[in-house]
Amino acid sequence: MNTSKIKRTWRPTAILIAAASLIGACGEEISVNPFNPRPLLDPGEANFGNVQVGTSKELLVLIRNEGRGLLTLENISAVNGLPDNVFSWELEGDVVVAGGVAELRITFLPTALQEYGGGLLIKTAPYSTVEGEPGDTEFTLGVRGIGVTTSLVAPPDVLSFDNVVVDPTTTL
Repeated sequence: MNTSKIKRTWRPTAILIAAASLIGACGEEISVNPFNPRPLLDPGEANFGNVQVGTSKELLVLIRNEGRGLLTLENISAVNGLPDNVFSWELEGDVVVAGGVAELRITFLPTALQEYGGGLLIKTAPYSTVEGEPGDTEFTLGVRGIGVTTSLVAPPDVLSFDNVVVDPTTTL
């Protein structure tokens, strides 16, 4: 006697698509996207700390795609009072594949002795979540730094030379 074994696999994606088709057939419009992007900023804030006035410091922020769909970065702009005359930025890679990363290089060049701060607004192309809800398409990265001057510190506070003879004369 010849028998065949059938292996059944649970595929929730297929059921979601089938359910969407049924609802769509009833006249309701629905969008189900199991392959959506999920942006993550690493680090979550760009803190330059103290930087000497007139010199620059660069930080790298990674924009990771932790989802399963394409993440399209559309625009990056200064917000919340971030002065674009002391901060500049450059994005390397505007389409991020699933599991991929784009590099955002931010440069801080302070022009005065003061604290600077604000944010960078990062906008992505619209996408929907697995539940069919619109995904967040705007993310704000906090950016801050302090313009400082150098100061000379010479420890110890007191220097001692022991006994020193003043105006000695020597004959040879």
